[in-house]
Amino acid sequence: MVAPRLFVPLTDRGRRLPLGDAVWNDTRLVLPANAALRYRDVLSGQELLAEQADRSNVLFLGRVLRYFPVALLEAAG
Repeated sequence: MVAPRLFVPLTDRGRRLPLGDAVWNDTRLVLPANAALRYRDVLSGQELLAEQADRSNVLFLGRVLRYFPVALLEAAG
C-alpha cells in the first residue's frame, strides 16, 4: 500500500490533486533487494516496472500515484 502523508504543501494548498510527476518530481520508493520488479496497482489497474536509481530498485511516486492519490500494489509476473 502506498499512502502519502504530509503532502498538502505539494498541492498548492489543495488547489491541485497530489497526482503525477509534476507533484512528486523524483520522489521514490526504495524497494528491498529481494522485491519483485513488476507490480500492478489493484486500484487503477496500471502496471509498474521498478527502475534502477542510486544502486537500488525503486518505484517513482509520480508514476505510482499518476491516476489516484493512493495505490495498492501487488507483485505481477
